[in-house]
Amino acid sequence: MKAQELLDGAAYALEDVKALGKAFDEAWAGVDSAVTSVDVEDARVILAQAVLAQAAQLGLSDLAALKAGALQEFSKHYPPTKPVVP
Repeated sequence: MKAQELLDGAAYALEDVKALGKAFDEAWAGVDSAVTSVDVEDARVILAQAVLAQAAQLGLSDLAALKAGALQEFSKHYPPTKPVVP
């Protein structure tokens, strides 16, 4: 998947990449029901980009803040049909 490739290819140490993946998975759990099956891959890429952007701004010390920021950024670029749960 393109989203996983983005996260795996990020310029972070292996344990940090795992943390990014965890933040992505937790954020995705809040939006997956709002995404149509046609748009899943695009939505996952947008969310992965949002996680990486938030990591660059906030760092990796607070995964809850990283996830919340990524969901907020995701909502700007992918308006959900259902509310996004942080």
